[in-house]
Order: sequence, then structure tokens, then C-alpha cells
Amino acid sequence: MLHLPVWLLALCLLLMMSAAWCVGRQVRACAGRRQTHASDDSFLLASILGLLALSIGFVLVLALHRYDERGELVVREASAIDAVWNHADRLEASERAAWRTLLRSYVDARLAYGRAPTPMEEEAGIQRTGELQQKIWSRVQTVLHDFRVPPALTEATAYMFQVASAREVSRKARLPATLLATLLAFCLLAAMLMGFRRGHQPIASALAILLIVLSVSCVADLDRPASGSILVSQQAMLEVQRALRVW
Repeated sequence: MLHLPVWLLALCLLLMMSAAWCVGRQVRACAGRRQTHASDDSFLLASILGLLALSIGFVLVLALHRYDERGELVVREASAIDAVWNHADRLEASERAAWRTLLRSYVDARLAYGRAPTPMEEEAGIQRTGELQQKIWSRVQTVLHDFRVPPALTEATAYMFQVASAREVSRKARLPATLLATLLAFCLLAAMLMGFRRGHQPIASALAILLIVLSVSCVADLDRPASGSILVSQQAMLEVQRALRVW
């Protein structure tokens, strides 16, 4: 279920919570309870909704942190590529031309990886990146013995590869399945209690369920770097790509 598209996941959650609300309402009707222990029911419902709000907020903060981290890594990688370009610009003309060609291809590959909408395209982007990294590092090894090569070029290249690896790890990271399952359980329990305690207020219950579904959908969307609608901006990489085309 966690691998479903966000819209389908939201629809499934809406249907499940609606069914749970109906179950709670039916249980109330079968029990024949009206006003007895109404204050206890209200306290339990308020407690569950409070815990649910706290859980959604906690998970949302985690998802936003991962989103911000992915955005920061894009900026860092763009800066690292630009630094390698500046160091390579100090090489001789013939060597400088080869480096420029490789770095232009590299930034194109990294931009394509950042825009990959499917896991298959992500893997293709990682493979393409690996191939170009091997070529770039071979170029470093070839000219390493040449005193005309800036010493900082090797360090800048290694850092560029390091940031690329960190970005790939961050992009694959997901929220723990146990955490999401617990959140789902809270949602269903809250819906059932709303049906049990507020079965006579279907409109208010429907609005509350809808808001919960929208909040959980935002969390699921943030946790999908490739297929979600809330995507990390690639503006920093685009600016480097344009700059490398001009130079």
C-alpha cells in the first residue's frame, strides 16, 4: 500500500477511515447507548485526536527534514561541480577541453537523475553517473603526476563524488514503515471513535476525516522524491548547467 500513487493512497485511506467511522457508528447503535458516560467518550475521543495530531506533526517534521536535506544536497553538489570546473580551468588548453566535455556531460547526468520520475530511470541515472565518475577519475590519475595540475583539483573531484553519493543515499531514504503503520492505526482508531461518539454529526466527521487524509497525503508526497508532486528544486543544478554551456 505504501508504494501506491499518492492520490490512490489518499483514496484508500479515505475509504478505510470512512468504513471505520461507519463501524463505530454501528457499534454505538447496537449498544443502544445515548448519554451514558458521554463525558468519558468525549475525553477518549479528544485524547485520540490529540495523539493523532501529534503523530502527524512528528512525521511531517521528519518528512520536511528529509526534503530540506535533499534540497541542500542539490545545492552542495552544484557548488562542488562548479568548483571542479574552476580548478580544471587552470589546466592547459588541450586538457582543459577534455575536462569541460566530461563535466558538461556529468552535470547533464546529475540533472537527469534529479528529475527521474521512476526507480528505473533513477537507476539509469546512477549508472550513467558511475560511468562518468570513472572517466573523470581516470583523467585525474592520468594528469596527477603533472605539476601543472592544481593540487586542489583532486580534492575537489573527490568531494564532488562524495556529495553525489550522499545525495543518492538521501534520495533513497524513506520514513520507517513501522512509523507509517502506527500513524495508519491512529487514523483508523480516531475515525472509529468519531463514528461512535459523533455518529449523529456526519458532516463534521467527514470534514475531520478529510483534513486528516490531506495531512497524511502531504507526508506521503514529501516521502516520495521521484514520484511525488512536491519535488526538490533543481534550480541550482540548472544554473550550473547554463554556466558550463556558456564557458
